[in-house]
Amino acid sequence: MNARPGASLARILEDLGSTVLDVAVCPDQPPSEVTTVAVHDPDEHLKPPAGALVLGVGVADPGDLLLQLGRHAASALVVRAAENAGKWRRSELVRRVLTGGSGAELAARRMELAEVPLCVVAAEPSDRHEDGAERELAAERLCELLSLHLAVRQSKVATASALGTAYAILPLTTADPDAESRNALGLLQGFATRRDAGAVVGMGRVAWSPGEVPRSRADADAVLDVLRSGDRRTARVDEVWERLFLARLRDLAVGDEELRDGPVQALTSYDADHHSQLVATLSAYLDAFGDVARTAQAMHVHPNTLRYRLRRITEVSGLDLSNPDVRLAVGLQLRVQGG
Repeated sequence: MNARPGASLARILEDLGSTVLDVAVCPDQPPSEVTTVAVHDPDEHLKPPAGALVLGVGVADPGDLLLQLGRHAASALVVRAAENAGKWRRSELVRRVLTGGSGAELAARRMELAEVPLCVVAAEPSDRHEDGAERELAAERLCELLSLHLAVRQSKVATASALGTAYAILPLTTADPDAESRNALGLLQGFATRRDAGAVVGMGRVAWSPGEVPRSRADADAVLDVLRSGDRRTARVDEVWERLFLARLRDLAVGDEELRDGPVQALTSYDADHHSQLVATLSAYLDAFGDVARTAQAMHVHPNTLRYRLRRITEVSGLDLSNPDVRLAVGLQLRVQGG
């Protein structure tokens, strides 16, 4: 129970406004001036200060709390939580499992999700709002639709929205959790293309315990990042691993001048100064696995012209294209830079 500064009882009730569903009073009337305001969490041991206004967070029925207050000889007013308190409470449990930490195991047990493999689904509207408030509202609406859609398959699915994203924790109860998650992704494909949803959906790896759920969530978030710039609406983390790998290399390159520049930058500068196509030629050559004839056909040039360009690439950049490690490294740099 967390204490809050004292205030006028009338002012407190006015501030609570529409969030108050009803008010229950202990046998002794509370004083008009409240000296102590306390927030009671049902998960915590009740230690009510005398004469306090007690706000019951997630308390669906204040009767039991009133009896406990009476046993403690406390004169207090209990404000029952709003009518969506149960939903709010479950959302908080979901967020606790998604972020991990000391309370994650207990939260998973309260939702009966601690004894089965799990995986995290992340969804956001395909027309993503930049405004923070709009994103949150859209995520809450999407979360409700996602919960209804998945309830057809699994009644114990747990959903919550956070930071503009809708999340679902799916319990995997069959003998083959990996196959079950793939089947769930098929169901989510239908959700993503619904007119009232219009979403992109990412799925993380299987979490074999509540402690592994944050990793699955990180996977799902990363998949969303990839889907924003592509044509797919849904994907599991293992289906887009190569794009995730390149995206992480790109993030590394942003802060590393050597990774960001290097030989490709020299070729890019040369092309800009001489109106040439050395970068495009190098990319096509690597895509063709060093096949000169195929590369020349792709570039619509004579093979001798291509050989000349390859010599210029070596002269300008210093690249030794006969070295497989060099070909791998420059190929990655081209991909990272979008070449």
